Amino acid sequence: MLSFPSYAHIFYSNGGGQTPVAYIEQDTTKTNKIVLDVKGMTCAGCEASIEHKVGLLEGVKSVDAIYATSSTTIEYYPSKVNQSDIIDAINETGYKVIDDQKTSSTITTDNGNVSFYKVPLVCNAAPTIGCGSRAKPVLNDFENSESVDEAWLNRAGTVIAVVWSEPDFMTRRNLINQVFTKHKVNASELLMDGYAENLESFQAKSDWLKGSDVDKLSKEEAGIIADQILVSIKKKSSLSASDEAKLKDKITEKFYDFFLNFESMKDLGNPESYKARLSEIKKFGDDLIGSDNMPTVDELWSACSSAAKSCDHQGCSASCKIPKG
Repeated sequence: MLSFPSYAHIFYSNGGGQTPVAYIEQDTTKTNKIVLDVKGMTCAGCEASIEHKVGLLEGVKSVDAIYATSSTTIEYYPSKVNQSDIIDAINETGYKVIDDQKTSSTITTDNGNVSFYKVPLVCNAAPTIGCGSRAKPVLNDFENSESVDEAWLNRAGTVIAVVWSEPDFMTRRNLINQVFTKHKVNASELLMDGYAENLESFQAKSDWLKGSDVDKLSKEEAGIIADQILVSIKKKSSLSASDEAKLKDKITEKFYDFFLNFESMKDLGNPESYKARLSEIKKFGDDLIGSDNMPTVDELWSACSSAAKSCDHQGCSASCKIPKG
C-alpha cells in the first residue's frame, strides 16, 4: 500500500480539467474511499504499477492494489480529485477498471453516512410515484440490518437512500449486493453529481419516505386503480354520487389490503390475485347497483390492467417492473 501527503489547496472540476480556486488548510479527515474491480493484474509488479500511477494524482491519500482479488482500494480527497480521474489513471497503465454502472457492485464509495442507489421502482399505473408494495420489503431488509440506521425511497420511486451505521465500505457493499440481488432489483450507485443532487433533496426530506411510510404510496396507487375501474362501471351504468363513493371506497380498500398483505412477489405479479379481488368487487357492486349494471370480471380486469401492457408486472396495478418467475 502506498500513502501520500495531503495538500493545502482545493480544486474544483470545470469540465475541462481542474482549476485551483483557493489555498486553505485541508481537513485531512474528510476523505472518500472506493474499491474498484480491476482486470488484468497477475503479479506484484502489476500492483506496483497501478499504485505508482494513481499515487501521482494530487489528492490521493493512499492506494492498495491486490492482484489476488483483482481490486484496488483508493482513499482520496474529493475536493481535489474525482473518481473519473482515478479510473482514467488506472486504465492508462494498461489494466482495465470494470466500470459497468448497471450494477451496484462495480464501484462502492464511502460518502459519509448515506449512499444513494438508482432503482426501477416507478409505479406505471401512476408514473409520478414509486411502488410502495415493491419497495417496502427492500427497505425493511436494509433497516433490519445492524449496518443500517435508515432506508428511504424517494416519492418518484427512482432512488433508494441508505443511512449507514457501519463505517466499513466492504461490509456496506456486501449488504447492498445481498439485498438488491435477493429482491431482483437492478440498482446502480449514484456518484459525483448524482450523489450531490440527491443529498440536497434528501436533507430536506420533503419527498422521501422510509419503511412503513411507503404504505402511503400503496394507498395512493389503490385509489388510482379504483378510478380506472370506476370508468369501466360508469360506461355501463349511471352512478349516483353516493354509490360511486361507496364503490371507490370498496375498490381502494380491497387493493390497498392486498398491497399490504400479499404473501410473495409472485402473488403481487400474478393476474389471478387481482382477479380474485375483482370478483369480490363485482359481488359488492351487484348487491349495490344490480348485476345488470356491473361489468363482468373480465371487463373489470381489462379496465384495470390496461396500463400493464408494456410492463413485466402483470397485475392490475402495473405498478413496477417485477421480474417474472
